[in-house]
Amino acid sequence: MDVSSPSIWEPFLSDGLLPAICIPAGTRGSSPTFADYCFSNDAPCAPGCRVAASAHSLAPSFADAGSWGTAPTITLDFQLDASFSAPIDGQVVFVPFSCTAEVMASNAPGSYAISFAPDGTPSVLPQVPDLLGASISNCAVIGDVAGVANDLLDGLNGQVAPRIEEIGLGIEDFVQPVPEPDRRALLGVAILILAWRARGSRREAPARARRGPARRSRAERTLPPRC
Repeated sequence: MDVSSPSIWEPFLSDGLLPAICIPAGTRGSSPTFADYCFSNDAPCAPGCRVAASAHSLAPSFADAGSWGTAPTITLDFQLDASFSAPIDGQVVFVPFSCTAEVMASNAPGSYAISFAPDGTPSVLPQVPDLLGASISNCAVIGDVAGVANDLLDGLNGQVAPRIEEIGLGIEDFVQPVPEPDRRALLGVAILILAWRARGSRREAPARARRGPARRSRAERTLPPRC
C-alpha cells in the first residue's frame, strides 16, 4: 500500500461521503417585502435545497519534526466544489417575484493534518473550506430582501463544515494503529513510521557503531589468555 497515493484517500472525499447536505427552508422579511427560499422538496431534503459537493485535486504530503522519537505528519490538501439551486418566492413592496438562485463555490481549498503521538495514536485536524465567498446568480432581486443572500451562504458553509469534520473522524479511524490484521491502513502507516525512524537512526548512529566492533591486531589474537 502506497499511502502517498491520492487514490488511498479518495474514498473519504468521494461524492458518496458527501451526500444529503441540505440547506433548510427559511423566510426573510415580512409583508410588504419578504422572501421564502428552499421551500420545495429536493430529495432527500424535504423541504430544503440539496447541495452537490465533491472534492478533487487530492495532494498528500509528508513531513516530520526532525527530532528523534517524533512521528511524521501527513497533510492531505484538497479542493471542494459545492453548488445548489434555491427556489425563491416573495415580494418587494407588494410586487411579487419568483426565481431560482444558483449558488456555486469552486476550488475552495481545505486540508487534513494527520499527526501521530509518540505511541502512534493519530490525531486529525481539518481545515474546513470557506464557502462564504460562493457566487449567487440568476436572481438579482434577492438583493432587495435583506438577509436572503447571507442565509444561503451561511447555510452552505454551515452545512458542509460538519460533514468535512465528520470525514476527518473517519480518516482518524482509518489510520488508527490497532492490531487488527484487516485494518487497511495499518501496514502503510507502520511502514511510513518505521522508514522514518530508520532514517533517523542512521543519521544519529556513530560511524564506528555502523562499522561494527574494531578488529584486534594479530599479536592480540595470538597471545595466550592471562590467568
